[in-house]
Amino acid sequence: ENSFSPPKAQPSAHRASISCRLAGRIRYRARATNSRAPNTQNRMSMPVALPSNTAMKTVEYMNEAIIAAGGPADLVQCIDKPDVDVSGLLMKKVDVILATGGLSYPATGSTGDGFRMAEALGHTVTPLRGSLVPLEARECAVLQGLSLRNVALTVYEDNKKIHSDFGEMLFTHFGVSGPLILSASAHMRHFDKKQYRLEIDLKPALDEQQLDKRLLSDFEKRANSDYCNVLGALLPQKMIDEFIDRSGIPPHEKVHDITRAQRETIRTLLKRWTVNVSAPMPVENAIITSGGVKVGEIDPKTMASKKIGGLYFAGEIIDVDAYTGGYNLQIAWATGKAAGEAAADALLTQ
Repeated sequence: ENSFSPPKAQPSAHRASISCRLAGRIRYRARATNSRAPNTQNRMSMPVALPSNTAMKTVEYMNEAIIAAGGPADLVQCIDKPDVDVSGLLMKKVDVILATGGLSYPATGSTGDGFRMAEALGHTVTPLRGSLVPLEARECAVLQGLSLRNVALTVYEDNKKIHSDFGEMLFTHFGVSGPLILSASAHMRHFDKKQYRLEIDLKPALDEQQLDKRLLSDFEKRANSDYCNVLGALLPQKMIDEFIDRSGIPPHEKVHDITRAQRETIRTLLKRWTVNVSAPMPVENAIITSGGVKVGEIDPKTMASKKIGGLYFAGEIIDVDAYTGGYNLQIAWATGKAAGEAAADALLTQ
């Protein structure tokens, strides 16, 4: 969506590494410029609004870069308080990068302050919600702690198929989570007016006909066994009791007495185990925030505001989000690189 090429980097589990990588690229670029001192009469300094533990290290690296280019010391400042007067700084010809994160993980300081700052400056902030978030489903508590691997998941919005995927998931005390669920949640954006249902294919390697043959074979081998005792070859142990309840077949009914209709019920449950989703978990439990500063109001090459000179955006404050797999970290690194280098160039070439 943003027309710059992101830097190649391996995803990291530590979100704060964005600051270190950004600083490294700015330091390298600044040392590659000519040695003439920057004109700082028009731009006094370049504050970076980063409420994280690595912010001061970022400032240190950027100051080193400016000094190496012939500029004065302590030209860059870090501002990490929610009541900063961004408008006042811009009026003083101070360049500002807003990289304050979204609403998720508030314990890290990511509490939405940047969105309020951007709105106060006249930018549009699209509706905010959690994305890549676990889902609430009341009927899942009995399966708490059960992890499923190599299953297929399909998401239905008002009975319309909107997403399917393959992988791993987890049942919890509140509902469902895990990689499959987190990615699926990104497609479930209208809980206020839509209903969502998950269907889990517990035997994705077998089609309906193949699965029916498997059931017939298993039942023939253990024809005199109780129904509850043959399910261990088909299901995780923790799922058997709930499976029996949903099937409506008495647990001690002999396998040789199971009818074709009952076998069809078993097959349907194995191929389409349903979970009715009531809501996403709160944004505080989300991996990322969906929504933010409208991308049409930001220059995609420099991350500069199209509305206000000297203002830049980076990271989750922007209305861009993606699936799991390091893509959101890459968005943060790429926008941070673009904003940092553009702001440094502006500062060093004035």
